[in-house]
Parts: sequence; structure tokens; C-alpha cells
Amino acid sequence: MIGRTLAHKNVSTTAIYARLNLDPVREAMQKKSRKTAKADIELARSRFRALLQERKQR
Repeated sequence: MIGRTLAHKNVSTTAIYARLNLDPVREAMQKKSRKTAKADIELARSRFRALLQERKQR
């Protein structure tokens, strides 16, 4: 899968990645994803509150 994703033509090129510990990369990506999701939720809440406030003023 890694070889195909990176468009490797030679299996030995992909074998380099098999020796790497990708857990830190995976953890960093998951952490960033959680932060992004939290930011998206906060933005949605903020917009919802603004919409409610606007409707109250009408």
C-alpha cells in the first residue's frame, strides 16, 4: 500500500518504510485531527449562537 501510494516502481524502495516506526507519525496525525475537529465544533457553536442571537433581535 505504501509503495502504491508513493508510486514506487521498485519493492526495495518501499522496504525502507517497513523498517520505520510510524507510530509517532500516526499519533501526530491523530492529535492534529482531534484538534481540527474541536476547532470545527467550536466554530459551529459560535455560528449557531450568533444565529440565535440574531433571531432574538428580530
